[in-house]
Amino acid sequence: MNYIKNKQGIALIFLLIILIVVATLVFALLKSDLFDLHFKDEMISQQKAFYLADAGAERLIFLFRKSGKKIFLEDYEDLTSDDTDFIKGKKRQLADYEGFYQITNPDYSIEDDQVSVDILGSYSGLDKKIGLTFDLTSSNEGGPFNNALFAASSSGGGSEPVIAMSGSAKIDGDIKTNATAYNEVSVDPAAQIDGNLDLDYSEEAVTEADVKVAKKPGDQVWSAAHGAYRPSDGIIWYNGFYYKAKYYTTSAPDADSSWSRQIPAGDAWPWFKNQTYNTGDEVWYNEQKYVAKYNTTNDKPADSAAWERMVRNVSGSINNLEHQDYPDPEFPDFPDDLSLRSDFTTPWTESGVYTIAEDGQYNNISVTSDRTLTIDLNNSTRIIRVNNLNLNQGHIVLTNKGENGRLILYVGDEFTMTGSSDINYLSSNNSTEPNQIDDVMLYYAGDQAVNLGGSTHYYGNIFIEKADLNIGGGSGVMGNIISRGSAINISGGTSVDTRIIYALDSKVDISGGAYVEGTVMANSFNISGGTTLKYEPSNLDSFPFADLFTPEEEEELKGGGTAQDNLVKWYNN
Repeated sequence: MNYIKNKQGIALIFLLIILIVVATLVFALLKSDLFDLHFKDEMISQQKAFYLADAGAERLIFLFRKSGKKIFLEDYEDLTSDDTDFIKGKKRQLADYEGFYQITNPDYSIEDDQVSVDILGSYSGLDKKIGLTFDLTSSNEGGPFNNALFAASSSGGGSEPVIAMSGSAKIDGDIKTNATAYNEVSVDPAAQIDGNLDLDYSEEAVTEADVKVAKKPGDQVWSAAHGAYRPSDGIIWYNGFYYKAKYYTTSAPDADSSWSRQIPAGDAWPWFKNQTYNTGDEVWYNEQKYVAKYNTTNDKPADSAAWERMVRNVSGSINNLEHQDYPDPEFPDFPDDLSLRSDFTTPWTESGVYTIAEDGQYNNISVTSDRTLTIDLNNSTRIIRVNNLNLNQGHIVLTNKGENGRLILYVGDEFTMTGSSDINYLSSNNSTEPNQIDDVMLYYAGDQAVNLGGSTHYYGNIFIEKADLNIGGGSGVMGNIISRGSAINISGGTSVDTRIIYALDSKVDISGGAYVEGTVMANSFNISGGTTLKYEPSNLDSFPFADLFTPEEEEELKGGGTAQDNLVKWYNN
């Protein structure tokens, strides 16, 4: 009997041991699963925290590229209020995204022209950091060649604006102008600016706090105890504003549209809910100025077709710009020590070879009848001065360019290209000597306009001292155009990869379906029809800075390079 009891006791002990083991295993498995779930959630949160830090870093890089080092020097003129708060170190959230990013060291200590900034991303209690180092000597502070258009004039004069866009014209890129009023930038309903617009317009955005007024002695104050108000009750003061009842109402003045806030005529106030606005009324909303297209109540300016910004159809922001001045290029003296040579023409010859292989001064050079003038550079600078350069169905190509070959043309009185003439468009050995913009530098000192029409092609740089320039009729230009003349007209089916048009004294007019890529710097600008100006980054190595500007002016224009040249990013835990 005792034996049986002992066996039962032993079995019970074993059973308890088994249950304990099983329970331990189950607990361990549950704990492992819970740990895995927690670990996965933590990894996701860490990843999201990193994304937030990276978003903050990219925002700061964008602001630095746009406004330069002044964002670290408490100069916030070009920034929105949200970006200003971000630069000052306040937390910033992304729309529809939990967590935030924040600059953790907004004191911006500058050492050796560098600023180091830490960006914190935080999500669900987990933090990630990204560090940035900005080389302030590499910031061009949004220099002139980073825009599709810079218009130097502050006023168009008469009835003409500084910038005019009509028809379905389009500017793809940022615009900066010294224009001092919104009406100096005219954009037709079908025209479009895909980029930001910066004007030298000093008017500050008006907020509700700016326009509140104190109650004057003896004025009526709204009171619920008064009961209903009627228009005959006159002007009532309430919470910093004066109102008048539009009809019988028991509502508070800011509760619905039964009241009309009394806004002085001609002043642009902030937009108010429940306020009725008439066609032409101007308001401020989110630091942008809008004008009512028709009578409206409770339509928010940023979300309604009832409103348009003071400059319509701008996809980006409209900002204030400090007045910008850029140097005038120096037109050179023509060389007077070249060997005098006879007129050069291209009559029919059995060989069909026409070559210039030495520097020289000519009265006339005329290339006609679909013949080709080959200029031998001999791996050096070839200098040719000529009073009249005429290409009538003629071609100029360069040979033996090597690494240092370059053609400098000084044209004194007349420069014409007609038919399908071209300069540096064809190459005598295209496979080994591809054409480059800086292969040719042409200086033109004449009074007569330069007309590039038909199917002409010019591949190089040109500097016009005083004449107008007309490009049209399907011609093509690739290179930098520098002008001190009064007008540049680009029209027709022209394709112009200008790189840079530097013409601060000129009115530049683009029309008739022309397509222009690069940067235009003009006094004033007009674009019409189905025409496009598209910003493309320029290779500044091809721009003849050293020929036209002092070293100081060159540095000013280049701005020390682009903002990303010496930008270092590192990652912290």
